Amino acid sequence: MSINSPQGPQRAVLQLPDLALQWVCRQQPQWRERALVLSRSDHPGARVLALNEVARRRRIRPHQTLAQARALAPELITQSWPEAELLLCQERIAQFLSQRVPSLALLAGEPGVFVLDVAGLEGVVGPLRAWAQSLLRDLQTQEGLWGRMVLGYEPLSARVLCPQARPVLFLRDREMEQEQLGEQPLSALGLSARLQGQLAPLGLRSVAEFLALGAQALGRRFGAEAEGLHRCLTAQARPQLTPWAPVEAPCLKRDLEPAVTRQDQLLFAVKRELYGMFSPLATRGRAVASIRLDLDLDPAFAPEGEQQQQWLVRPAEASLDEAIFLDLLRLNLNRFPLRAPALSLSLQLEPVPARAEQLTLFRGARRDMKAAHAALARLRAELGSEAVCRAEARPGHLPEAQQGFAPLEEFKLPEVSALTENPPLVRRLVEPPEPMAPPPQRGRAWLPLGPARGAVKALVGPYLASGGWWAKEQRRRYFFARLERGELLWIFQEAREGDWFLQGWVQ
Repeated sequence: MSINSPQGPQRAVLQLPDLALQWVCRQQPQWRERALVLSRSDHPGARVLALNEVARRRRIRPHQTLAQARALAPELITQSWPEAELLLCQERIAQFLSQRVPSLALLAGEPGVFVLDVAGLEGVVGPLRAWAQSLLRDLQTQEGLWGRMVLGYEPLSARVLCPQARPVLFLRDREMEQEQLGEQPLSALGLSARLQGQLAPLGLRSVAEFLALGAQALGRRFGAEAEGLHRCLTAQARPQLTPWAPVEAPCLKRDLEPAVTRQDQLLFAVKRELYGMFSPLATRGRAVASIRLDLDLDPAFAPEGEQQQQWLVRPAEASLDEAIFLDLLRLNLNRFPLRAPALSLSLQLEPVPARAEQLTLFRGARRDMKAAHAALARLRAELGSEAVCRAEARPGHLPEAQQGFAPLEEFKLPEVSALTENPPLVRRLVEPPEPMAPPPQRGRAWLPLGPARGAVKALVGPYLASGGWWAKEQRRRYFFARLERGELLWIFQEAREGDWFLQGWVQ
């Protein structure tokens, strides 16, 4: 078989089943022969997220509460879900794999699933089946983890077929991949509970029956999840993959405007940048061993050859705690103060592998609800209860009546919905609406915001709205106007007087 032909495997999907359980048993080998479950907490009402075969034989099942599980197996071992350890484990495995393939990616939402680029690899390593078997043996020997691999074409199709690998499944062409995919039971797709309930009345039993329905028909009836899954399985779309690359030392350069002349100003400027640099490192399982700060000084106040100043901050051990670095930097500045006003700064971080507890503390520090409530209480005491508010949607006919502010009684973290292919547009309102120049006579460009913002290139509408009939009725004709530079305006014309107003922008 020609390795460059379209029939040769292009992607390999490596699955490490129950990676969280494997990692916990790697740390505690004596638990392998005992009933073990993982959950988010030790609370009796917490749900079982993962369990080993011993626990399964005791009739424990996922999503049972810990109280139910302990009733079935009083000697049950419960362990918290190792989120930080799992991140470090995935990074270790990705580094292991990066030495054997040109590129790889992680499948979003599935810890322990890696998509490897094997196109053309057979000419370098020999037969792919033997190479895959050797890789799995090395993974178990060096990392103590077992897995299985499918050598195929489409990432999601190969992922669905992973349980069929013993431990390697070689698909000689795309037709074989689609044929074996169609034979799998519908449960192999890992559908959400909502979608399973919606599909149940159709009596679908296999993946082939699911694919026979068609993507658009599924989307119209069951929504974006069903349509997106269908398109990924039939190579019409790609699943959400996160490409993996080695962690590089972050560096940043910022101009300081106005020039910094005092120590407290410099510390604040550094602090403002650190979290944005620390956070991506934490998501890759890295801590910071040192920070180098370089300043460009004003040549009007610093002699030639002394127009740069540097500091190196290195704590006793690598950390993700900004306060440690800022405190050490402050002490350095006390010893070696600024020689002249600073015009720009550059920061360079030295990343090193983090410990699990460092990652846990870094994440926890960003979600201190007690501190949030204490800060809000101080604001209420100083500025009054009406100063602490939240935005809310209100019933109303006109845009300015459809939102307002209400007292914030309880602070809650925002619920961020998953991104979709067609995210909702954001409208930014002008309060109150600003008067605009009316459309000119035929043949002339309409410049509603002046020549600098450009002319209207497209106008969509009208959309009629009215309100305030109980006081002073307003009738409006709303339009969306796209300008030359791409801005999308939301504008309206008063039906009575004919005046034009800018209601806001659409982003």
